[in-house]
Amino acid sequence: METYNHLKNKILDINEDLRLIIRKAGSIDGLSNHPLEAWKAITDSIHRQLAEEMIRVAVVGSIKSGKSTLVNALFRGEYVKRGAGVVTSIVTKVRPGKSLRAELEFKTWDEINAEMSQALILFSATNGYADGSSFDINREKDRNKLQESLSGLNTEQLISNDTRDPNSLLLTEYLRGYDRVERLVSFEPNTQVLKEGDRITTDQGDLVVMEVPGHTKGHLAFHWVDAQALFVGDLLLGKGNTTWVGEYVGCIQDYLHSLAKVEALGASVLYPGHGPATTIGHEKAHNPFLG
Repeated sequence: METYNHLKNKILDINEDLRLIIRKAGSIDGLSNHPLEAWKAITDSIHRQLAEEMIRVAVVGSIKSGKSTLVNALFRGEYVKRGAGVVTSIVTKVRPGKSLRAELEFKTWDEINAEMSQALILFSATNGYADGSSFDINREKDRNKLQESLSGLNTEQLISNDTRDPNSLLLTEYLRGYDRVERLVSFEPNTQVLKEGDRITTDQGDLVVMEVPGHTKGHLAFHWVDAQALFVGDLLLGKGNTTWVGEYVGCIQDYLHSLAKVEALGASVLYPGHGPATTIGHEKAHNPFLG
């Protein structure tokens, strides 16, 4: 506890110094449009959260990986229910490499079938899923049979102690996502490197990959065709300013070319990685690189 209080006080001292700097910066002419209010709000929240005498810890992992079990073991009690709430949409891994690129690593079909076979314990032997060893999600008859079995579950089987059964949830989501990832998953470990023109299918429509280097050499944007929207990442900040340009030979030329490419696309709205949504018209009026 002594160490905790020491570190907390050091953080509070640093935070107070930052609050003082922000207040002084606010009095300088020409900085009225700078995001000082947002910074002030962050420092205020840090001070408020530390004053609550509460430590917030995020336990992150894929579904059924033991997050609830870990928390309960640490606190020596049943404080978190199994399957307490699925908040992940995709499990990502960050690994060091020679270049900054977006790489998606997918499970193999064998890994998926193994997880689903384990979850089939939800059903009794009379359903034909005694051990699940013969189940293969790639077989249409297996998918149809599983969908029929899931549809026949009653509320007591789906929900226990006010919590959704994790096995039924895992099986349902794998079936729901099969058509979207069928062409991306293989029987061997596979890394999908996204490139210009690739299409990613979502339940809200396709995203088309655009290569827009400049911020980094392998920077990508995603064109949401149905909504006439473009997710530009860090190519634009959305506050009328340019963003940081990568430090490699030709980065400025790449950046200007990418901006022209975005302008030519004519998307109705642009979603930056930071800052609010913007439009190409707003950027042309305020961004010196597009004006």
